[in-house]
Amino acid sequence: MNSEDVSLPESKLVLQEGPLPETPFELGQTDVVIGRSPTVDFVIGFAAVSGRHALISIEGDQYVIEDLNS
Repeated sequence: MNSEDVSLPESKLVLQEGPLPETPFELGQTDVVIGRSPTVDFVIGFAAVSGRHALISIEGDQYVIEDLNS
């Protein structure tokens, strides 16, 4: 079974602090790259966050966060 065959419940990623606190980012059925670079899907403007910091992907019926070691 691939991620296209699974319907995940509505899920959101919400920063608690920073330039846009409490602004939700809806997670869908595709991978999401998180980081400081303006080219990623979800930008986090903190110096401690690398350009391409983490990947949120779907495995089965759950989201998985992977550190991109950048």
